[in-house]
Amino acid sequence: MSKAGGANAPTPSLEDMRVLVADDASSVRRIIASMLSRYGVQHVLEASNGAEALEILERRPVDIIIADRSMPNMDGQELLEQVRAHPLFGETPFLMVTQEADKSYVLDAIRAGVTDYLLKPISAPGLFAKINEIRQSLRGPAKLLLVDDSQASLSMIKAMLLSSGNYKMSVASSAVDALRMLERLASRNSGELPDLVLMDVVMPEMDGVEGVWAMNLDQRLRSIPVIMVSARDEEETLQRAFEAGAVDYIARPVSRVELQTRVQAALRLKSERDQRMQREQELLLRLEQIQEANCFDYATNALNRRAFEECLRREWGRAAREKRSLGVILLEFVGWSQCCEDDPEFGDDILRLAAEACSRCLKRHGDVLARVGEARLGMILAETGAEGVSVVAEQALAKVSAVEELNRYGLAPALGAAVAQPTPGLQRSSIVRAADMALFEALGQGGGLILAGEKT
Repeated sequence: MSKAGGANAPTPSLEDMRVLVADDASSVRRIIASMLSRYGVQHVLEASNGAEALEILERRPVDIIIADRSMPNMDGQELLEQVRAHPLFGETPFLMVTQEADKSYVLDAIRAGVTDYLLKPISAPGLFAKINEIRQSLRGPAKLLLVDDSQASLSMIKAMLLSSGNYKMSVASSAVDALRMLERLASRNSGELPDLVLMDVVMPEMDGVEGVWAMNLDQRLRSIPVIMVSARDEEETLQRAFEAGAVDYIARPVSRVELQTRVQAALRLKSERDQRMQREQELLLRLEQIQEANCFDYATNALNRRAFEECLRREWGRAAREKRSLGVILLEFVGWSQCCEDDPEFGDDILRLAAEACSRCLKRHGDVLARVGEARLGMILAETGAEGVSVVAEQALAKVSAVEELNRYGLAPALGAAVAQPTPGLQRSSIVRAADMALFEALGQGGGLILAGEKT
């Protein structure tokens, strides 16, 4: 099995993995590819036999090979032997697909170095579980923390795990020591935290249940699954442990098969949860990017009307709570229709120049500049009274009037400004209407600034 990732490498994401599917039935290849895509695998290569699969592997490496045992030209067993003998991709994880009755084939595949096998008919959950186990192995052995005050018990569990799996294990002789170790790892590098904790229930100073509670209270540690190790007559204590956040338990005397099975199940569930959380984070990031794209008018590099209205809603509510005023300034150009109506791109350029000039007047982080119409810019000034709005509006008028290109086309800026202090019964649309009426008056007089009276 490939160990290229190393013990501290991150788990490969499903989106980045390349999977080669070899099967002589195209319908089976499509079904497997569809199952893989359902879980996020985007790069699936297909081969109709072992010889084609080898040709693909010679051209480009893959992360996992899934091959049917029975294929013409070169079957899955021959492909496995060729892969394992190859110096470049000999450690590539290999899943063999076989019939349930072909037990001798399974033994042959195990002797040849197969990573694992899948029984027909393949189920999507079964396939994903195997893929997930391989993903975990690519980043190196799983990290386990064993917590027990009995050195004999620690040694026994450690020996059982080493005899049946590849793990990197740390030990702690008490829950207190375990918490100190976890806190130190979390503060230094969260990637060094264990993938699973096996915690004895009965320990001095702090028992295992209290240890699980303490982990669950720490945001950095609560995602680490904990398996309790308990005597069979401690049902009430186990109930408390599950309430505290434990995911499973192992009863004493510990069986090697049960220990390995429960550890692997807990690691598999953690891997699936981590993958789901990663995908959720990626979706949230994409959503934020989409929302950001929907908030901007890229012709002017300013916000758009939708964002303007959302900012006004937010700032109006804040002003109402804090009993403060806010201002709105609207800007248009006298002569716009004559210059820009037949050339929308020219109009965009004009508004971009005006937006750049206005943006230099907005000094505070909460001030907003947006394109609120085809030929109109809007500004929101939070926590600003009539005097402050007047100062900003006059500065904007001066800076826009000084833009040479606007003067060249005889475009005169007109600004309408309004101030309001939100009170019960006063709608936020009233401040925009007041600014709009002031702007209409400014346009009527050939440009300039009109400041409406404060709305209360």
